[in-house]
Amino acid sequence: MTENANNEPWTNDPNGQAFEQYILDTRHKLKTAYQARQLSDIAQRLEANTPFQWYPANWQDQPVKRGVLLLHGILDSPYSLRAIGQIFLEKSYLVRSILLPGHGTHPEDLLQVSHQDWINSAYQAIEALQQTVDEVILVGFSSGASLALSHAHLTPNLKGMILISPAFRLAEKLAAFTKFIVPLGKVWHELREEIDYAKYRSISYHLAAEAYKLSRVNKKMTRRYPLQCPILMVLSDTDETVKTHAALDFFNQQAFSQDECIIYSRRPDRYLAPPRPLTLRRSNLPLYNILDYSHVCLPIAPDDPHYGLHGDYIPPLHLENTSNKRKSKSPAKKIMLGALTKENLKRYCMRRLLFNPDFAFLKQRIESFIDKTSS
Repeated sequence: MTENANNEPWTNDPNGQAFEQYILDTRHKLKTAYQARQLSDIAQRLEANTPFQWYPANWQDQPVKRGVLLLHGILDSPYSLRAIGQIFLEKSYLVRSILLPGHGTHPEDLLQVSHQDWINSAYQAIEALQQTVDEVILVGFSSGASLALSHAHLTPNLKGMILISPAFRLAEKLAAFTKFIVPLGKVWHELREEIDYAKYRSISYHLAAEAYKLSRVNKKMTRRYPLQCPILMVLSDTDETVKTHAALDFFNQQAFSQDECIIYSRRPDRYLAPPRPLTLRRSNLPLYNILDYSHVCLPIAPDDPHYGLHGDYIPPLHLENTSNKRKSKSPAKKIMLGALTKENLKRYCMRRLLFNPDFAFLKQRIESFIDKTSS
């Protein structure tokens, strides 16, 4: 039995017992870390950050033949893909989610891990799931999509992939130059109070460097090993974290008739004649003060108890930047929801949109994708 850098003994585990032990061990590690910091929201943090394994109803009466692995993004937690996992559970899938090394405890722990640790962790989880079920679907969000793609050629029973806001190329140009900044001794690009129990808010230069390296690995692997399965890709063309056009370029290179790309846009008319058909959805909803869709909102349902419309987490307010001496076109004190793009921040008082108002449609398309790839 082999173990990866995070001590996760998942190989040779056809019955899922070792994965259950991994969940218990991770939960204990998280609880110990929270107690040491004397946090007041330990229960919520444990629920959000602990990996999970969900079995469909009546799984003991008949073997589960299909499974899905959910891979969250950097800074994130398994919580971000729980709503997506529920869709698969309703389709009688074995649903697994992992916690990437360095996550769930404190952002300082990410200073001790590399992109290779994340790659190894994903590899072990995929290999273990293959031994448990006959058919596998991988779901990756942001950098989790990169992890899924980097292992696609090693997953012979891979039936499909769902890539949400995939990090083919980072929007922040600084990421490419962090390898020169880290040796100078600078640690934090953004150091923030960690008030979100399901996600890190602070970003280190080391993390940015490793995220950039992961995106480069992803680019090399997809060039060397073209996908041999259908994909469903979900994008926002106002994504402030990753370059949407890089994901579209990848999508246009695919050859499966079952492939689908859903793109949320303020101006769907700009995609009238794309190389491949797109499912276009309008992202500006003036009635709800929504300008467009952010990087993080796509996999989250509006009724989510944490990030939803009436969730317990309220994103920080970004006051309008009037330094460019241009008059705002937004009414005084009116708060808009959307992506934290430079354009939006200049013109509006902003809160980042954390949920997908169109999640019901996305759920329908995911259900259709599951049916097509499982037939």
